Amino acid sequence: MVSSWRRINPLTLPPQAKCSANYANASLAKIEAVKAGYDEAIMLNTQGMVSEGTGENIFRVKRGVLSTPNAAAGILRGITRDTVIQLAADLNISCHR
Repeated sequence: MVSSWRRINPLTLPPQAKCSANYANASLAKIEAVKAGYDEAIMLNTQGMVSEGTGENIFRVKRGVLSTPNAAAGILRGITRDTVIQLAADLNISCHR
């Protein structure tokens, strides 16, 4: 489900910061999703654009093109995201980010 909780603005708290406020934000969204009968929540940024899940990056494939939110959307730029983008490049799959 799309959570009513918004991802913390990166100008307020950097997504790369491993601190309790970032975890609390994601936890609130996860609790909301589970209580509503869903397994996971999709979080939007403060501008209403898709940001990430509560514990993972989001990817979409449409018409053979892989896309993921841009780092400016307030996402965690992690190892898994970088690996998926690199694997797509290795397989000549177009990736928009």
